[in-house]
Amino acid sequence: MVEEEEAPQGLHEFVINLILSFIYNTTTKSEQETCSVCLTEFKDNDHVRTLPLCSHIFHHDCIDVWLRSNTNCPLCRSLICCHLCCLLTSIANKDGRVDFPVLPPYSFASERSL
Repeated sequence: MVEEEEAPQGLHEFVINLILSFIYNTTTKSEQETCSVCLTEFKDNDHVRTLPLCSHIFHHDCIDVWLRSNTNCPLCRSLICCHLCCLLTSIANKDGRVDFPVLPPYSFASERSL
């Protein structure tokens, strides 16, 4: 009997759309000048996303494709879902306030020790 491999599970489109997106401007200095998904330099007016927690920047379309089948940053592998799930929970407060949680940095060392 041949077992079928499950397709990688990424983020739901709704969650992906919650990730900050903006128009890139080359006059704003950034440590990251290249999208590590497509390996193309950012140009003025490129539509980009900044991932929560690690703040890495990617072209909007590139990272969206990645996140549909992955739940982490393609550069540093920090998890995205945990941060956004906490964010969604805090936004849903019944008293109308928006409390943004502060999460500790994700560490692979803690995962390896399990």
